[in-house]
Amino acid sequence: MRSICCPPDADALIEATKLAPLFAGFRGAPPRDRVAFVQLVTSLGEIGRSYSDVIAAIDLNLVAVLPLGVRVLDALIIRRIDVEGPKS
Repeated sequence: MRSICCPPDADALIEATKLAPLFAGFRGAPPRDRVAFVQLVTSLGEIGRSYSDVIAAIDLNLVAVLPLGVRVLDALIIRRIDVEGPKS
């Protein structure tokens, strides 16, 4: 699987989802900071690529995309050793 390495890749991934129109604002809410969300997705791709030998998964739940910035409200990082066990 190819990691998301740059903002254009992350932006294209977001654009291909049903989430994309919500960044323009929904039910009278102000637009959301898509650039900040793209940066978050890009940074997660970089972390995944850099630490793939020690990280099995990263779970972010809930991510709030605000009019200015993003906030990760809860995060869980699962170590590879916890999933696969120690290497022999």
